[in-house]
Amino acid sequence: KPMDFSRFDGLAGNRFIERAVIDEVIYELMTLSGQEYVDIYAATVKEGGAKPAAPDQPSARIPETAAG
Repeated sequence: KPMDFSRFDGLAGNRFIERAVIDEVIYELMTLSGQEYVDIYAATVKEGGAKPAAPDQPSARIPETAAG
């Protein structure tokens, strides 16, 4: 289904609005792909700078937005 971002018309350049749009896109991709969202760069994990969440811990996820 198409995503509607018309409510953000005229707000380009606002980093909070742009981040909200990206978060919605990422959340939709996560839903469609069945993969969980992890808020960490892959390079950081490859370098050993972070460990993935243990299976018994809740996974990181993006917050719900006001978008429908």
